[in-house]
Amino acid sequence: MYKTATVGGLIALLLSVPLAKILPPSIAFENGPFENFQVVLLMCASVYSLRLMLDSYSHGAKAFHVFCALGFVLLTVRELSWGRVFYQTDFDTTGPVFVPMTDYAWRFEAHIFIAVVVLLMLFLLIKHVPIRRLLSARAPSALLTIIFVGIVMQYCGEHGYFFDRTQGQVLEELCETIIYALQPILCRYYHSTLK
Repeated sequence: MYKTATVGGLIALLLSVPLAKILPPSIAFENGPFENFQVVLLMCASVYSLRLMLDSYSHGAKAFHVFCALGFVLLTVRELSWGRVFYQTDFDTTGPVFVPMTDYAWRFEAHIFIAVVVLLMLFLLIKHVPIRRLLSARAPSALLTIIFVGIVMQYCGEHGYFFDRTQGQVLEELCETIIYALQPILCRYYHSTLK
């Protein structure tokens, strides 16, 4: 499974550059097809982490999977711009424009939600997740390398280093999708380690 995911992730990363050049920019607009797919992907990853939690016997393994599930929830809400995607104000060449965070009606509530989830994650990480055991386990270095390269490519796409800003946005969303798709594989890998 990890070998397949590693090979698939590598091929997807290699294809992301030529694909970013030919795909229409509209596919990567905020609240567009890629963004919505990422939201579904992250929600599924959160549910998958909870399923792994139910399959765990040790307290530490359960805490690790709850930690992962909360992380995926946080990423899901981030992809929804903390709810601002439901308040579109305009549309320009880079896609929909949403109400700024400073004017967002639910800004206070969004910050409270973020703080609560982050505090829960920190509590689980410090108190219950067996960090030493995870760090002493053999790391899936190839998979982690692909995720790291994906993060660098996503950053380059976001800042228009390879292409102009619109095609760079396509590269950014492609790489984000690959990163999100590989993260549940990491959870599964460490599930077997903790099991």
